[in-house]
Amino acid sequence: MTTSSYVRSEAEGISTLVLCDNATLLEGVMEISRRHPANRTTFACSDRTSKGCEHLAATKAIPRINIKAACQALIKDFDVIISMHCTQIFPADLVANVRCINFHPGLNPYNRGWYPQVFSILNGKPFGVTIHEMDAKIDHGPIIYQEEIPIRCHETSKDVYTRVLRLQLELFDEWIGKLISKNYESTNSSHAGNYNSRADFEALKTIDLDKTCTPRAFIDLLRALTFPPYQNAYFIDDKTGLKQFVRIEIEPEK
Repeated sequence: MTTSSYVRSEAEGISTLVLCDNATLLEGVMEISRRHPANRTTFACSDRTSKGCEHLAATKAIPRINIKAACQALIKDFDVIISMHCTQIFPADLVANVRCINFHPGLNPYNRGWYPQVFSILNGKPFGVTIHEMDAKIDHGPIIYQEEIPIRCHETSKDVYTRVLRLQLELFDEWIGKLISKNYESTNSSHAGNYNSRADFEALKTIDLDKTCTPRAFIDLLRALTFPPYQNAYFIDDKTGLKQFVRIEIEPEK
């Protein structure tokens, strides 16, 4: 799909596009935009997006695009592009020619890449939300604003992810006008941090029943991989050869 199908909107004369592949966030930022008529934005999602976002796109007539294929059209039509959990990698040509801003569900530069909350539960590195300008590297570029989210000992990946979505919507409401008009300052991170790939996540899912570890490490692994309704952590039944999926539930004392 090309940008010819968009209804171009203006905020202070600046054409803005929000790309989002999370249904909860997409509904939220659209509602926030309605409360900020001076900062109307155009919304779109990926051509291969989540089922929830795909359904929302169909019912709300939201365009679905392939960023790589539409790169030159995006450069021509938009001054600012904001990523809210967009699953596509932005081409280097796009970030070089358009001011691209990412609402990243992690505290850069720690655990950049896939599922930051999973790896923060495992390695104890800080977690939160980072608003940053995008460059050619993944989850990288000058930082505009950050807010840390402490991870509590009873929380699973799903619990933490729910909280980070809520904070991202709060920050979108607070920052959207300043981001569009470039009424902000940004700073570069003082160190490179670390990056986790999809393969790193997939490698966590198989539980070796004969591996020795502390109870703390095992509980943390199950916390990190518990994200219902997804079936992540599993072990193999020796008798049937079938996967046995595992998740954890921790109830704090009242």
